This record gives sequence, structure tokens and C-alpha cells, in this order.
Amino acid sequence: MKQYDVFFSHSTRTDPDTTTEKVIEVAYRCLIAHRRTVFWDRKCMDEGKLLPAELRDIIGHSRLAVFFITQAAGQSSWVEFELEVARASQTRVRGVLIDAGAQPPGWFLPSELIRLQCPMTEEGAAVQVCSEVLRILDSLGRFD
Repeated sequence: MKQYDVFFSHSTRTDPDTTTEKVIEVAYRCLIAHRRTVFWDRKCMDEGKLLPAELRDIIGHSRLAVFFITQAAGQSSWVEFELEVARASQTRVRGVLIDAGAQPPGWFLPSELIRLQCPMTEEGAAVQVCSEVLRILDSLGRFD
């Protein structure tokens, strides 16, 4: 099974032109440029859905799971499932609030949130996410 540095979780109930998609795209490109392996469904799989067992393997073979929190993600049982899998597999977890004024779902601990500095652009948000993810990955060291 391939190992990933980062697993990206987000709600797929968003328009591809939304702020979330733009932030994820820039953060993805930033991490790839820093030679990190990232699982993002938009880039790593064909059309269709992963089976829960496949998803468990991918998350379990990731060092960090980053959850892009929007109103849709906060109401998604699928995103909640991914968080449960990450915790069960002892994958590190971080959440990023994307929607202005949104509250994180109760599933996240305050220490698990990446706090973005405002005001900012979508690119600025993505660069902050990338920087924080790189900092966390550096603290974890490389795969065994």
C-alpha cells in the first residue's frame, strides 16, 4: 500500500469553483512542490467513490489528515467517518475552517484546528495551510 504524507478530507457537495476547492488546489500544489505525497480524491482517483475498506487503508497509511471544514463538511456523515478512521488509525488530525464565521463541528478538538490569519485571499489561506502542514510533517520525521 502506498504511504501518504497527507490525506485531504472535504465535502464533495461543493461546486468546483468554490473557495474550498481553490484553497485545496493551491495547498495541494504547494505540498507536491515540497515533495510531499498527498491523497486528494480529485487528483488520486478516477471518477467514482472509494469503498470504506479502501478509504481506511489510505487514511491509515497517511501521517496527517487535513479536514477542510465548511458548512457542508460539518453536516457530512462521510467526513465524520473519515475523522473516525483517522483517529482509530492514530493518524494525526488537523481541521481548517474555510467558511467565514463557520463553527467547527463538535468532532474537532480546539488543538486540532489550524488557525488561519485574516484577512486573506484563497491563495493566502492555502499557503498558511501548506506551511502548517509542512511544520507538522517535519516534526513527525519521515516514514519508518
